[in-house]
Amino acid sequence: MVQETSKLAELISWLRVRDPEIGDDSDLTETVLEDSLRFIELLVYVETLRDAPIAAEMIDLENFRTPHQIHRLFLST
Repeated sequence: MVQETSKLAELISWLRVRDPEIGDDSDLTETVLEDSLRFIELLVYVETLRDAPIAAEMIDLENFRTPHQIHRLFLST
């Protein structure tokens, strides 16, 4: 559980560099993910955090809407 919390904290820290107001349930589509390049950057960062690629069928903007959702879908074991 500590590692999972750490991954969420790392994700939020990374996101706050792009927008200091980001919280666990912030809607990223309105801030960080306003263009496709930022979405790709986030996707690559999440793959790095999880140390594994994300399956193509899971690459959907809805799955990356909030930090909490990203953590639940891709970073918790």
